[in-house]
Amino acid sequence: MVNLVILFLSVIGFFLFFTAMKPTKLHQGLGIVCLLLFLGSLTFAILNEAYHYGMKEVETTTKVPLAKDTKMKNIVFVQSVGTKKEESVVVYPTKKGIEKTAPDAEVKNHIVKESGKEAFLEQKTTYWDYNNDVIRFFFHFPQKEREVTKIQNEFYIPSSWHVMEK
Repeated sequence: MVNLVILFLSVIGFFLFFTAMKPTKLHQGLGIVCLLLFLGSLTFAILNEAYHYGMKEVETTTKVPLAKDTKMKNIVFVQSVGTKKEESVVVYPTKKGIEKTAPDAEVKNHIVKESGKEAFLEQKTTYWDYNNDVIRFFFHFPQKEREVTKIQNEFYIPSSWHVMEK
């Protein structure tokens, strides 16, 4: 956000020092400083937006237990969606109720059948986060908190459960 303010103020300063004031050495020097500030700020804004300059990929893992005693009676539904059937939606029971995954290109769903007794979802979310507070100060936009790059859902299902695929 601060980066945009610097861009805006440097353009105004450049305009004022080169066109609106008498051409003196001081005004020309300040105009050149404003031009360099503008070019530097623009370069870093492009690098941050296109190449995630000053950011790192962070992966978080959450484990969500699947509920046994619900209306679904130990069943997980899997539905392939899209024209190429590359995405899928998984409908599964939790303690809160019946939930489903999002059919998105960034979301990958995998069902793992195992001999354990506990059914759970392990969700790995990868997103971009700022390296430090200085970078966050210059490039942070409140509406763009975290840019999620991928979500991987691993459903660990015991052999006593049923997986219904369509």
